Amino acid sequence: MPKPNLIAIDGPAASGKSTLGKRLAEHLGYLYLDTGVMYRAITWMALKRGVSVEDEKAVTQLAQNTRIDIQPPSVTDGRDADIIADGEDITWEIRKPEVEANVSLVSSYAGVRRALSEQQRRIGSKGRIVMVGRDIGTVVLPNADLKIYLEASVEERAKRRYREKLSRGEQTSYESVLEGVINRDEIDSSRALAPLKPAEDAHILNTNNLTADQVFEYVMSWINMEPSNTTHQEAPQSDREPSNKKPSFQVSLFNRAMRVILRPIFRGLFHILAKVRISGTENIPKHGAYLTAINHISIFEPPFILAFWPKPLEAAGASEVWERKGQDILVRLYGAIPVHRGRYDRKLLEAMVSVLQSGRPLLIAPEGGRSHQPGLRRAFPGAAYVVEKTNVPVVPVGIIGSTDDFFSRAIRGERPVLEMRIGKPFHLPPIEGNGEERRLARQRNADMIMMHIAQLLPQEYRGAYADTAAKLERSSSEDAEASEKISENL
Repeated sequence: MPKPNLIAIDGPAASGKSTLGKRLAEHLGYLYLDTGVMYRAITWMALKRGVSVEDEKAVTQLAQNTRIDIQPPSVTDGRDADIIADGEDITWEIRKPEVEANVSLVSSYAGVRRALSEQQRRIGSKGRIVMVGRDIGTVVLPNADLKIYLEASVEERAKRRYREKLSRGEQTSYESVLEGVINRDEIDSSRALAPLKPAEDAHILNTNNLTADQVFEYVMSWINMEPSNTTHQEAPQSDREPSNKKPSFQVSLFNRAMRVILRPIFRGLFHILAKVRISGTENIPKHGAYLTAINHISIFEPPFILAFWPKPLEAAGASEVWERKGQDILVRLYGAIPVHRGRYDRKLLEAMVSVLQSGRPLLIAPEGGRSHQPGLRRAFPGAAYVVEKTNVPVVPVGIIGSTDDFFSRAIRGERPVLEMRIGKPFHLPPIEGNGEERRLARQRNADMIMMHIAQLLPQEYRGAYADTAAKLERSSSEDAEASEKISENL
């Protein structure tokens, strides 16, 4: 399969963009362009020529009249590329402290961003490039073959930047670095033109708990399965991947029609019977396949999710539901996939993989069945297996209030609260090894899914994952303390 010709990597400061971009470019033999160097170049030019960086009009005019070229490194002095401004090599000049102190302001100017975006497109038009920035997939290269958006908590990113500065011998404090990262996030996300955000068709990867090697492996797995959509010549039919290589999943016209009818009916019923509360809908990917993982107490969570999710989800449900009068009609009308609880079912796993490979989102309860009372149970590894085979993100969802007595309470007129909390999508670490080692790795990934669900739930709902969820919540403050200790040990 052809490699992507244009790769766009976006994300906030210290999310790992540069580390990933450099490694990908080196591995693929592509040009590496961190677009931040172009904003640094204009900042340096302004300082050199006595142009006030606070004069937006003058700085914008400077950006419009300066030609910046990025070329493969001509000198082995540690540079990633040659930065040429109007014919002058300024590769190391742009790294001076005075440039660092002013580049955020310069990069916030709409006119500067427009001018440099045009130059970035000019450079990108040559192809075979890994371009890194904050608006590459959304503005600069909206037609890039592969779009990647890296994210991490602000505390984790501050810790990385703090360590980076200490390694260079800079005197600083974790608090000042954290404040700088927060300020940069505010500037990047609030600017009127091209604010920082993932492209709708971007692969989103949270790097909080991943090593640089794991991030690289994730992205290489996407590259190896990603078709290029901007190759200059279309490959002959004989050279293409077989059209039936991935399992094909289709929803019948009848089931699609029934979903159009049933979903608004169930939304209305839930609003009548309960006080519905939904949060986190902004975390739902707008395009592509993903696994929606939920806690499962009663029969009410699946219809609740399926009714209120912005787009129809494919769903896997217990096979015994097909044998219950009333319920069997609904699951057949919707077109759910039967699950045989308590035993390994290869056909089921293949069906779920087929759903995701067909680009459709899938709903699953990793616990494998209802708990009948609040409190998460240990997950089965099936969810991790499906993600392993498809490399899709996981969207964790916590449901509160859907107990077995929900319907009886609603009929009595209590209108209980029924709440859906949608967490941010995340990727599971790659699974390595063989045999027992691989099985244990899948179980760890399944547990990771449950821990993300647990974090969305109150303490009494966390069950088997109460302790691990609490540890994750404490990790941010512990990371900050660990960062402070680094300076003491150096």
